[in-house]
Amino acid sequence: MVDSDFSRCPDAKPREHFLLENHETNSVAGTLAKPDYVLYYEGYERSDFGSAHVIIEAKLAQFDCNLPVEVLGQIGYYAKCVWEKQFTRTFVPVILLHGTKVDLCLFSRSGYSRVPLGRFIKDPKKHIEGFERTIATTIRKLWFFLIQPSERFGHFVNVSSKPRYLLFNREKRYATVKRAALDCDSSVRVTGRIDRKVEVSHRVAYLLNVRYQGEEAVLKLSWLPVKRQPEGVLYDLLNGGNHRVDCIPKVFRSGILVSDFLGYRLEFILMEHCGKPLIDERAGVYHRDISAGNITLREQEVFLIDWGYGKAIPDALDRRQKEKVNSDWGIDIDRLTVNEDARDGVTGTVYYMGIRVLMGYSNRSILDDIESLLYVLLHSISYVGSERSGFSKLEFAKVHNGSHAAMK
Repeated sequence: MVDSDFSRCPDAKPREHFLLENHETNSVAGTLAKPDYVLYYEGYERSDFGSAHVIIEAKLAQFDCNLPVEVLGQIGYYAKCVWEKQFTRTFVPVILLHGTKVDLCLFSRSGYSRVPLGRFIKDPKKHIEGFERTIATTIRKLWFFLIQPSERFGHFVNVSSKPRYLLFNREKRYATVKRAALDCDSSVRVTGRIDRKVEVSHRVAYLLNVRYQGEEAVLKLSWLPVKRQPEGVLYDLLNGGNHRVDCIPKVFRSGILVSDFLGYRLEFILMEHCGKPLIDERAGVYHRDISAGNITLREQEVFLIDWGYGKAIPDALDRRQKEKVNSDWGIDIDRLTVNEDARDGVTGTVYYMGIRVLMGYSNRSILDDIESLLYVLLHSISYVGSERSGFSKLEFAKVHNGSHAAMK
């Protein structure tokens, strides 16, 4: 976008180089979002929301008062897409061209602000055919977007190219972070994001796979309200002094990067890598008939058998799993699940059914299986001791119908 001679005015030379791309007909890579234009940083592997600098949306209608809900929701969704990809982002700017005017909308964790920037064209109908040229001209007029470093536009660390090495430095209460060109003993090498859904408001956490001093580690960047206790404080209490708690991750470094931005604090924690989350081991299948008769022992091994009442949950399966099952068995597991949901009845062994199941609810969750396992454990405990109490003496064993299910 920039090819001018800045020898006379060196201070006006842009500090970043950007790519302007039209997305009116083609969505941004990896999403269904179609903002009119996106200004991207150069130096990234591909142009997507992970490299977006500014979103540009244009409407023929002019909004002199509040933005319509559908427009606000649309550009707010674009900001959310940026947050899901960019862990360096404090706020997301959206340029809104509406009618003959241009506004700057800044989306932060606590909401959004709309700043009117005045009139940019006299008659929008005359610019419809050359709209791309009009957009480019408008961006050049907003010169401060080009001459300022990325930190001025919501990034807490410079991102003129994708940050690979980060240097954290903490002095007393607060910490700072900057990009590093090379690896060193104190730098953190970013190797990739840990896939995790990011919400726009309340507590937000980004997890990154990193390497620190030659070892695998995890960098956690958290936005949370300033009234909440910093997570690093809790780790200090759990790991410090004579009261160190076992099974708690070792923390290498931690601190506060942004103390208060519109009511939110940005905190970083660099900790040891603790392996995969338990949820990654899920198979996406409910048993729905956990009972003492379906748990067997062979020497030191425990087996859960009789999956005849079981049910696969397609939403918990990845695409490759579903494609393989459908191909191997000649079925459509999504369609079977819909049909089964429509005709699903109460399943399980009465003594071990959960409260919701006894009350007639057929839609099941993992909590129902866990509750059945609890009753199996109670059954087993009832036989422990010098006197055999017997399972029938437990009160919940006599609850067989929905009207008394709450007694459990």
